[in-house]
Amino acid sequence: MVKQYLLLLVFVFAVSGCFGQSPLSDNFIENILLSHPEQFGAISQNPQKFEIQVLYTQIDRDAQNRPHFKTLAYNVDKNRYFYPASVVKLPVALLALEKLNLLQIPGLDKYARMEVLTARPPQTEALSDSTAPEYKPTLAHYIKKIFVVSDNDAYNRLFEFLGPRYINETLHKKGYAKARIVRRLAVRGFDEEANRYTNPVRFKIGDEVIYEQAEQYNPIDFPFPAIPSQKGKAYIDAKGKKINQPFDFAGNNYLSLETMHELLKAVIFPLDVPAQKRFNLSLNDYQFLYRCMGMWPRESRFPKYKEKNTRTVILNICSLAIPRNKPLTTSVFLTRWGWPMAL
Repeated sequence: MVKQYLLLLVFVFAVSGCFGQSPLSDNFIENILLSHPEQFGAISQNPQKFEIQVLYTQIDRDAQNRPHFKTLAYNVDKNRYFYPASVVKLPVALLALEKLNLLQIPGLDKYARMEVLTARPPQTEALSDSTAPEYKPTLAHYIKKIFVVSDNDAYNRLFEFLGPRYINETLHKKGYAKARIVRRLAVRGFDEEANRYTNPVRFKIGDEVIYEQAEQYNPIDFPFPAIPSQKGKAYIDAKGKKINQPFDFAGNNYLSLETMHELLKAVIFPLDVPAQKRFNLSLNDYQFLYRCMGMWPRESRFPKYKEKNTRTVILNICSLAIPRNKPLTTSVFLTRWGWPMAL
């Protein structure tokens, strides 16, 4: 059965201990699609119908182990919207770690107890976490759940810690000008106005509150890009009713394919992007991120996931920066829902 991809995002990391790969031809991506008709036959024959977009990055290392990047694009169109789905969790996780570092409060780190309170409906609290050791909710545990199984509630708690104004203004200052993250994910009751309000949050060591943050409100309308926002032929509304017209995504999150690419490069190769685009993270933060991003659900003790849970990592980097005796290639394909699929 042919899978209909709205988005195909490919990062190929070729890591060698010494010399680079052979040069890439301009039609390299198209040749890959055409050479696998059993998987890509329909979409490669009609890329406009399926709205396929591909970015392919090859990373070679020279004799001094310095990375060199070459990116090819296939059918990338900035004027065509696709729903970024769970990919928005990556920048939110990075910003949450960075915010803790910028606060510079003794004892306040990603392992401090994080309690989310409520100020108004439909907000919900999170004073404990049954999936965490000793039921202790922490920013680190939320980030781990985000990358291991793309946990929506974990993302929502980080969204509430940051607030949409902080998220968007900070990303824009870093040069990710087209990012738009204004909504919680997969939770009922939050319309555009409700998503402007984010919960009170406090961090504790033992019984001592070391940082608390009041409810926040975002008064700014971060504009949707000037591109068509309606997709599809019909959709199911919140009441379960089929609506026979295209769905309008104008109130949803937005990340361009190029922005996704830049964000991933910034976290995997921070020294190879402009200083403006980097995140203020410690070496320990990067090591923690790489460990979570490369973890399979079955490898996690807290939370403990069943073997059948294979809906895994948003972006699985799998030791990309480690030199090998031969090139290491890792491909990540994001489907229309934002979930990765291996070839």
